[in-house]
Amino acid sequence: MKPRSFHLKCTFLFFFIPALFFGCSKMKPPTLSSTIKVADTESFVSNEELVLFHEKEATVSSSSIPYDEGQIKEITSTLTNYFAKNYPEYTEASKEGFWQWIQTSYDPSYLPLFLDLVQTETFENSSWHTILGATYHVLSDSYLGILSNEETALSHHIYRKECADTHSITLTFGGDVSLDDNWANMGALRSRPQGILDCLSPDLITEMQSADITMINNEFPYSNRGEPLPDKQFTFRAKPERVEILHQMGVDIVSLANNHAYDFGPDALVDSLDVLNNAGIPYVGAGRNIEEASSPVYMIANGMKIAYVAATQIERVDNPDTKEATQTEPGVLRTRNPEKFLEVIKTAEKNSDFVIVYVHWGSENVALVEPNQRDLATQYILAGADLIMGDHSHCLQGFEYIENVPVLYSLGNFWFNSKTVDTCLVKVQLDPASGTIASYQMLPAIQQNCTTSLVHGSEKERILQYMESISYGGISLDQEGYLVQGSAVPSLN
Repeated sequence: MKPRSFHLKCTFLFFFIPALFFGCSKMKPPTLSSTIKVADTESFVSNEELVLFHEKEATVSSSSIPYDEGQIKEITSTLTNYFAKNYPEYTEASKEGFWQWIQTSYDPSYLPLFLDLVQTETFENSSWHTILGATYHVLSDSYLGILSNEETALSHHIYRKECADTHSITLTFGGDVSLDDNWANMGALRSRPQGILDCLSPDLITEMQSADITMINNEFPYSNRGEPLPDKQFTFRAKPERVEILHQMGVDIVSLANNHAYDFGPDALVDSLDVLNNAGIPYVGAGRNIEEASSPVYMIANGMKIAYVAATQIERVDNPDTKEATQTEPGVLRTRNPEKFLEVIKTAEKNSDFVIVYVHWGSENVALVEPNQRDLATQYILAGADLIMGDHSHCLQGFEYIENVPVLYSLGNFWFNSKTVDTCLVKVQLDPASGTIASYQMLPAIQQNCTTSLVHGSEKERILQYMESISYGGISLDQEGYLVQGSAVPSLN
């Protein structure tokens, strides 16, 4: 179970800049198969020495060979020229200062490892993580000083997450959640001894709390201010103290890009941003202005930089109740016209290793995916999305692979009201070395009597078969809910 301090502190990681900490010595060179992991999270906050160590002891042949200053300078120059010519996207690696930083921050024998790969033409994007335990984006941020202190990292919307396993990153995703005290699910919560822990099955809570990063759709504002929007049929608002429920659930990040975040107007939305900030829970898809609403949130986990972005397509009219943020006014990020959101995705792709798009779209209580959802998904993927999670329909919608990127069109209600509906938790394992999806699993669940529970046996089989029947491209789900790719759609454009 994640300790409460994990969520509240949201401390940041400086993986690879030991020279910035007093008393830190240079690291020994690893083999190409070794990894690094960091000691406790408090070391950053207290500015104490970061202790980095390798899980496997090994010998690197080049480390026993002494390199004089002239040889190191020649290697540095060779690497700089190589990356400038062959990998211009690695902007910092095209500068001698970057390789000098690698040499002084680590052991000089790291450089010959890169030189060997360059000379044998076997360098791959994964080589950064294989040699140094971090991707290029994490190393570049460290070199540029973006991770030099907590305040600077936060100004770039970068958070650090500690992982249970040094070789993988576990992500989980749930759908729509409402904590409005006027609704039946919150009435049930107040009547049950353990609150939310009696509203989610123990195995579901365990999955959420044990994941490295858990995300849900926060479909309401936290505030005691504001008035419900006139003429809107359903409006939601939660007391600010209800944010503690997210901690109990194991939630690490939320989307506010939905058609209820603005239900009580701009003041209530701004209160929500403050409440989440004070609780140490990052959010995407809304902000005090369009710049904040458009900003990706980045999570650094096991040396990999993951981007989260969100937007809403709902209220598909020119003057929606849920206002889009402007240069000076709070609101959400909209994607009815996707141009702004596509730029957000492109920015996230440029600055991270893996881009997660969480989008509010479709029609309520309709399992059929609309053509515009599939069209938008294709555009998001061509802009750089690596994983797409949808919500809003209040029911499950199907899967699809487009350009080999998995899309779940709707996660459905997660814990929203008293209705009986099929739902799920999606569990995705990332391989930090390659920056790719290692596994994708749907954990079927049912919301019933204000309780959401994972299901097993015949009910699990029923939901998995149903999801196969409404998905695209021959996708199948095995008996444990692992997604098996069928014929991926090359592009819908």
